Amino acid sequence: MTRFGAPEVLVTGEAPDPVAGPGEVVIDVAVADVLWVETMIRQGGGGEYFDMTPPYVPGNGVAGRVGAVADGVDPGWLGRRVVAHAGQGGYAERVVVRADRLSAVPDGLGLHEAAALLADGSTALALFEGMRIGPEDRVLIVGASGGLGIVSVQLARARAARVVAVARAERKLTRI
Repeated sequence: MTRFGAPEVLVTGEAPDPVAGPGEVVIDVAVADVLWVETMIRQGGGGEYFDMTPPYVPGNGVAGRVGAVADGVDPGWLGRRVVAHAGQGGYAERVVVRADRLSAVPDGLGLHEAAALLADGSTALALFEGMRIGPEDRVLIVGASGGLGIVSVQLARARAARVVAVARAERKLTRI
């Protein structure tokens, strides 16, 4: 990204392959999540909270395979499917991540789904655990057709809570 603006400001470019330092891995990125907040930052918003100055490579959440491990990292990570918060640079083909940020992607779960769960799944789970949602609760989920909303509906159902889901359009409600 060379300047703030619409999606057209995202351009391809060449950069040297990243090298992991002690305690780090290189992830061969297959999927990078795109969060709403990242689109706002890309457009130049949120400067009081996010100190981003172009040029930079956006992207936080990534899913892929560990392509290299450095000293201090269990070599068993090499080749494993993982998700992680990269912090920045996730829109690249390869990104360096601290090994303690890795989560293995279990068999049967696709990398696209794992990347989607990285932000929205952990947020929904933290909310539900913090609020101790259970079978006696009623849960109103506003924005139920978005990523966080879809996961929240599923968590509420799994906990046998009574769910009311709200979305902007009937067609969006079919996604939940």
